[in-house]
Formats: sequence, C-alpha cells, structure tokens
Amino acid sequence: MENVVVDTINLIGGADIHFCLACNVTGCGTDKCSLSKDKGGLYGFAIKLPDDKERERFFNEHNANKKMKHYDDWKTIGDDYYPLYWGKDADLGFRLREHIKFQQSAPSIGLDLRPYLKGKKIICGALFCYNRKRNEDKLHSAYPDIFKVFKGI
Repeated sequence: MENVVVDTINLIGGADIHFCLACNVTGCGTDKCSLSKDKGGLYGFAIKLPDDKERERFFNEHNANKKMKHYDDWKTIGDDYYPLYWGKDADLGFRLREHIKFQQSAPSIGLDLRPYLKGKKIICGALFCYNRKRNEDKLHSAYPDIFKVFKGI
C-alpha cells in the first residue's frame, strides 16, 4: 500500500491502471516527435480528519461553491482521509506541482494559498491510467471531492 489515495485510484481505475510508462518515441528529428502511448493519469489530494466535529466544520467552510450538497456524501477513502480534489492530466508530475505551488498560468487548487490547511495532514497520489475522463468521473461519483480549481487571485 502506497497510501489511501493511490489505493482508491487503483480500485476505481481497475484494468485501466498501468504502473509504469513504457513506450516508443516516434517522429524524432521532426515536429511530430511524440510518445507512442498516453503518459497521463489520475491524481488526488486528501486530508486526514479523524474528529467528526472538525470534519463537519471543515466540510461546511471549504466545500467550494457548495460543490457537494450533503455532508453525508463526503466519504472517507480510508484511515480518516477525505478527498479534497480528484483530477486527470496528460502530464501527471507537472500537474501535481501546479496544485502545490499556485501558478497564474493554470487553474489550481492552490494548496500553498490556503492558510487554514497549515498543520493538517494532506496526502496525494497519482497513477498512470487509460481512459482518464471516464475514470475521473468514476472517482467523483464514488468519492466526491470538495475543492474546485481557481485561476488568479
């Protein structure tokens, strides 16, 4: 077990998950140079909230634009971790960094700009995956998240 975020993505993605990227580089020496296989995947961020009152307060204060209608829909993914954000991207590592250190150039959950997260235990995980859109939708359905991305301050 890597962490509960990775375990949840693996559970939801099933056969679409692949644990390494192995491909050919095609079109070298031309403007059509590319990888022969999709290098994207799914990722997620979760927060540890073991106390029921703290969890409910956090949900009510930070459920971005009332993304989720009911507190009871915010389910643990295990070990008292609750999903903050699920996403997909064609370039996994770069996208994770954009959420950690806010950039004006791309929408982000801006973890560095949320002072109320100071001292909280936040974890993340990512896996290479085929059919990113379908599997991201399945993650949102099975374990709804509460953050939305924003661009600019």
